[in-house]
Amino acid sequence: MRIWNSTLGSICSVIGAGSQATPALEDAMADIRRSMNAALGRPVAVAALGIARRIESAQDLQELWYLRADLMVVLAALQGEAKAREALFDIASRFHGLLPRAFSSRHSPLENACSASSAAPPSASPQAAAFADMNPRSRAL
Repeated sequence: MRIWNSTLGSICSVIGAGSQATPALEDAMADIRRSMNAALGRPVAVAALGIARRIESAQDLQELWYLRADLMVVLAALQGEAKAREALFDIASRFHGLLPRAFSSRHSPLENACSASSAAPPSASPQAAAFADMNPRSRAL
């Protein structure tokens, strides 16, 4: 494992992945780290200690970018998915202009479908009534 990591590090340094960051980039990374740690809250829950260490040890913006998914999982477990999504939206906005465009968040077509269906008033369609009759849980409610 150690040999693989040193070989990978050598390859990355040759192609420029390990280049020195500018002071402005270092400030941006520190700001992103602060916002990720702030989302975890203080004191950090035991379940969040692993992700907190990974945030602090991230070497570059790409690592921090990819840690968002793990952070979302931890935040959703601790605070609920809605609050976790709000926190991640704020964190993702801090990456704007710092990474190549391919790293930007893309809107899912499901987000539009979900928001449209939740905004529409519920209708009593025959299919919904038939499903409610077939579903034993709906009769218990």
